[in-house]
Amino acid sequence: MSAAKTLAAMAAVLAFCAISATPAFAEEEEGKTKMAWFVGGKELTKGENVAVASPGSLDSPAVFNSPGLSLKISCSSYSTAKAELVGGEEEKALVESAKFEGCSESSPATCTLTSSTIATVPLALLLELRHIHNGKLPHFLKLAHPQTGTTIAKLTFTGGSCPLAGEKPLSGSFKEGVPNLESEEITHITEASGTEENNSLELGGQKVYIEGGKTLIKLSSGSKWSFKAI
Repeated sequence: MSAAKTLAAMAAVLAFCAISATPAFAEEEEGKTKMAWFVGGKELTKGENVAVASPGSLDSPAVFNSPGLSLKISCSSYSTAKAELVGGEEEKALVESAKFEGCSESSPATCTLTSSTIATVPLALLLELRHIHNGKLPHFLKLAHPQTGTTIAKLTFTGGSCPLAGEKPLSGSFKEGVPNLESEEITHITEASGTEENNSLELGGQKVYIEGGKTLIKLSSGSKWSFKAI
């Protein structure tokens, strides 16, 4: 496999694809506001599930960038086993499985990924709507942590002089921007937030920042949907 593309997408995808998503809370200056999913103008209540369509591709590549390792990896597409919004009162969401495909590294040149597919472990997610006053990323979807342990995925590199040779765990948590999620729309956009909010994802003891990965998310029904205060 050529060392040409870059790792990616984990941000946008894990956001709404391959997830059982449940409402969380909006964080504002005064405190926390109760939030809920809305589909077709109607609030989703406990026991109601709505399927999310898997995009299958990225509107723009998402890059996993680790300056400390001189590592850049990206994936051009992804697939999910299951994606749905789940009404209720809980804060967390669950990712059952997500595969990022067409992945390879652009640097270091001496390293090669042994597989072009990156598969995640089951993840627990926390959806947060934050009103950031600098206006850059008004909303975030936080991919909190693996359901067990700290490893999100395992990457294996080869190469005679590759400093990353062998299996390396990708661990920690990260966030991605979800602009205008409070607005009822057919399509919502998710995109990784780079260094602004991603500061706990690590590989080989070095920070990894997710950049780009713009993804368009729709419901399987084609209905308008949102996540807002109730």
